[in-house]
Amino acid sequence: MCGLTFNGEDSADGPAYVAIFLVGFMVTTLALFVEYFYSPPFWVHAILWIPFVFIASMLLLRLAKGLFIGMEYRWKIGTYEQQQPREKEHDNK
Repeated sequence: MCGLTFNGEDSADGPAYVAIFLVGFMVTTLALFVEYFYSPPFWVHAILWIPFVFIASMLLLRLAKGLFIGMEYRWKIGTYEQQQPREKEHDNK
């Protein structure tokens, strides 16, 4: 739409670190809560937390990558400082 390209932009490992930290904190907290109050067998924990880790990681990775790329653009890090978005072209026919 605006002509801004994402070529050459790389968020590196930042989104992965953020996702791992947040998902690990959530899973640890929830698993301890479930263990303390319900004391289920090990297989219940496996059924609960393996899909949760996968789904939460995929959702948070996408969100974190967008956040990192947005911060790069906002603070003009990388090639964004050389790029200028194009003005919209209107047809006045």
